[in-house]
Amino acid sequence: MTAAYEYTITMKQEMTMVWQHRWTLVAWIFMANRYVMIGIVIWTVAPETAKR
Repeated sequence: MTAAYEYTITMKQEMTMVWQHRWTLVAWIFMANRYVMIGIVIWTVAPETAKR
């Protein structure tokens, strides 16, 4: 739950500092770290909630 809150409150900063600038290796690593983690959490939690 804390991660969802953090993603929400930092979205505006992310849009101005990452999305509107040139895509460098650091930007790609940042985006992969931020959004692949969401996918991993969903992938991990979804089977557990489907069993209930």
